[in-house]
Amino acid sequence: MRLTYGLCFLLAGVPRVLVLALDAPFPVALAVTALSGFAAGAINPILGILQYDRIPVRLRARVIGAMTAAAYAGMPVGGLLAGSLSTLTGLDVTLLMFTSVYVLISAPPFVFRAWRELDRSR
Repeated sequence: MRLTYGLCFLLAGVPRVLVLALDAPFPVALAVTALSGFAAGAINPILGILQYDRIPVRLRARVIGAMTAAAYAGMPVGGLLAGSLSTLTGLDVTLLMFTSVYVLISAPPFVFRAWRELDRSR
Protein backbone atom coordinates (compact mmCIF):
# COMPACT_ATOMS: atom_id res chain seq x y z
CA MET A 1 0.00 0.00 0.00
CA ARG A 2 2.94 2.32 0.75
CA LEU A 3 4.37 2.10 -2.76
CA THR A 4 0.96 2.53 -4.37
CA TYR A 5 0.28 5.60 -2.25
CA GLY A 6 3.76 7.03 -2.86
CA LEU A 7 3.68 6.50 -6.62
CA CYS A 8 0.16 7.85 -6.97
CA PHE A 9 1.00 10.90 -4.88
CA LEU A 10 4.13 11.52 -6.93
CA LEU A 11 2.40 11.00 -10.28
CA ALA A 12 -0.63 13.07 -9.29
CA GLY A 13 1.37 16.26 -8.89
CA VAL A 14 4.86 16.34 -10.33
CA PRO A 15 4.18 15.59 -14.03
CA ARG A 16 1.15 17.87 -14.14
CA VAL A 17 3.05 20.91 -12.87
CA LEU A 18 6.26 20.04 -14.72
CA VAL A 19 4.53 19.82 -18.10
CA LEU A 20 3.21 23.35 -17.57
CA ALA A 21 6.61 24.64 -16.47
CA LEU A 22 8.26 23.15 -19.56
CA ASP A 23 5.64 24.79 -21.82
CA ALA A 24 4.64 21.52 -23.46
CA PRO A 25 2.16 21.54 -26.35
CA PHE A 26 -1.48 21.52 -25.35
CA PRO A 27 -2.24 17.89 -26.34
CA VAL A 28 0.75 16.69 -24.28
CA ALA A 29 -0.29 18.81 -21.30
CA LEU A 30 -3.83 17.48 -21.59
CA ALA A 31 -2.68 13.85 -21.72
CA VAL A 32 -0.31 14.28 -18.77
CA THR A 33 -3.02 16.02 -16.75
CA ALA A 34 -5.46 13.20 -17.48
CA LEU A 35 -2.95 10.55 -16.41
CA SER A 36 -2.11 12.53 -13.27
CA GLY A 37 -5.81 12.71 -12.50
CA PHE A 38 -6.10 8.93 -12.70
CA ALA A 39 -3.17 8.59 -10.31
CA ALA A 40 -4.80 11.07 -7.92
CA GLY A 41 -7.93 8.92 -7.85
CA ALA A 42 -6.23 6.27 -5.73
CA ILE A 43 -4.97 8.61 -3.00
CA ASN A 44 -8.20 9.32 -1.08
CA PRO A 45 -9.39 5.68 -0.94
CA ILE A 46 -6.02 4.68 0.54
CA LEU A 47 -6.22 7.50 3.07
CA GLY A 48 -9.80 6.53 3.92
CA ILE A 49 -8.84 2.90 4.53
CA LEU A 50 -6.01 3.98 6.79
CA GLN A 51 -8.14 6.46 8.72
CA TYR A 52 -10.90 3.97 9.41
CA ASP A 53 -8.43 1.21 10.18
CA ARG A 54 -6.03 3.07 12.46
CA ILE A 55 -8.09 5.73 14.27
CA PRO A 56 -10.07 4.42 17.25
CA VAL A 57 -13.84 4.61 16.77
CA ARG A 58 -14.40 6.95 19.70
CA LEU A 59 -11.91 9.49 18.27
CA ARG A 60 -12.60 9.04 14.58
CA ALA A 61 -15.00 11.95 14.06
CA ARG A 62 -12.76 14.40 15.90
CA VAL A 63 -9.53 13.29 14.25
CA ILE A 64 -10.90 13.17 10.71
CA GLY A 65 -12.68 16.49 11.28
CA ALA A 66 -9.46 18.11 12.51
CA MET A 67 -7.50 16.69 9.57
CA THR A 68 -10.07 17.96 7.08
CA ALA A 69 -10.19 21.39 8.71
CA ALA A 70 -6.40 21.66 8.61
CA ALA A 71 -6.33 20.68 4.93
CA TYR A 72 -9.00 23.22 4.00
CA ALA A 73 -7.32 25.92 6.09
CA GLY A 74 -4.05 25.38 4.25
CA MET A 75 -5.51 25.60 0.74
CA PRO A 76 -5.64 29.42 0.51
CA VAL A 77 -2.01 29.61 1.62
CA GLY A 78 -0.91 27.73 -1.50
CA GLY A 79 -2.79 30.10 -3.77
CA LEU A 80 -1.42 33.17 -2.05
CA LEU A 81 2.11 31.78 -2.13
CA ALA A 82 1.85 30.82 -5.81
CA GLY A 83 0.47 34.22 -6.76
CA SER A 84 3.15 36.09 -4.84
CA LEU A 85 5.96 33.94 -6.20
CA SER A 86 4.64 34.30 -9.76
CA THR A 87 4.71 38.05 -9.43
CA LEU A 88 8.23 38.03 -8.00
CA THR A 89 9.92 35.33 -10.10
CA GLY A 90 7.65 34.59 -13.06
CA LEU A 91 5.35 31.67 -13.73
CA ASP A 92 7.96 29.22 -15.06
CA VAL A 93 10.25 29.63 -12.03
CA THR A 94 7.29 29.34 -9.66
CA LEU A 95 6.11 26.12 -11.33
CA LEU A 96 9.62 24.65 -11.12
CA MET A 97 9.83 25.64 -7.44
CA PHE A 98 6.47 24.01 -6.70
CA THR A 99 7.57 20.91 -8.62
CA SER A 100 10.71 20.68 -6.47
CA VAL A 101 8.72 21.06 -3.27
CA TYR A 102 6.22 18.43 -4.44
CA VAL A 103 9.05 15.98 -5.13
CA LEU A 104 10.41 16.57 -1.61
CA ILE A 105 6.96 16.09 -0.09
CA SER A 106 6.44 12.91 -2.15
CA ALA A 107 9.73 11.30 -1.07
CA PRO A 108 8.98 10.10 2.51
CA PRO A 109 7.03 6.93 1.59
CA PHE A 110 10.08 5.78 -0.36
CA VAL A 111 12.75 6.92 2.11
CA PHE A 112 11.66 6.74 5.75
CA ARG A 113 11.23 3.48 7.61
CA ALA A 114 8.17 4.70 9.52
CA TRP A 115 6.20 4.62 6.28
CA ARG A 116 6.68 0.85 6.08
CA GLU A 117 3.99 0.69 8.74
CA LEU A 118 1.46 1.22 5.93
CA ASP A 119 2.33 -2.22 4.59
CA ARG A 120 1.53 -3.85 7.93
CA SER A 121 -1.77 -5.66 7.99
CA ARG A 122 -3.89 -5.64 11.13
